[in-house]
Amino acid sequence: MDKPVALVTGTSRGIGKGIVEHFINQGYVVAGCSRGDASLEDPCYHHSKLDVGEDKQVWEWVTNIAKTYVRVDLAINNAALLPESVMALGTPNEVVE
Repeated sequence: MDKPVALVTGTSRGIGKGIVEHFINQGYVVAGCSRGDASLEDPCYHHSKLDVGEDKQVWEWVTNIAKTYVRVDLAINNAALLPESVMALGTPNEVVE
């Protein structure tokens, strides 16, 4: 994949939706999630419905992103909660690994 990849939580509305739109306009592919359905349809946006308060759901989401895109260039936590399992103690690629 030639385009950079952004991972964004809390993307269904408000600031999160605006973040997605911004990075799509900057040429990114965006993998986003929220507890609700996607409110944006774009070929460069891939939405997953999950609760970031549930570690298992987050790990499955991140694992699928790693398999699909191989890399993550940017990670933005816009959701109100992020479990310890995804706290970035290193680079986004180290978190995905």
